[in-house]
Amino acid sequence: MFAFNLIIVICGMVLLAFGIWAYSNGNSFRKLVSSDPLLLQSMALLLAVGSILIIAGFFGCVGALLENKCMLGTFFTIVLILFLIEIVFIILI
Repeated sequence: MFAFNLIIVICGMVLLAFGIWAYSNGNSFRKLVSSDPLLLQSMALLLAVGSILIIAGFFGCVGALLENKCMLGTFFTIVLILFLIEIVFIILI
């Protein structure tokens, strides 16, 4: 479980880094995606998803390492909420 959550944290860091890069290097990125305003909103989505993955992965890693029920419960709650949001988006789209 520790290795799986470590992979989640690394993926979250990659998404967060790309989102920060897109915001800090905004002019060239905005020129690239200026034809579709939905792509501009994807920068904020990258930041949000990256942050949530890092937080969830942290709770999973530390909870698995220390065998802490509270942290594992928090991890489960975050994953459950993300799963429910995913189902809602699948239904709406």
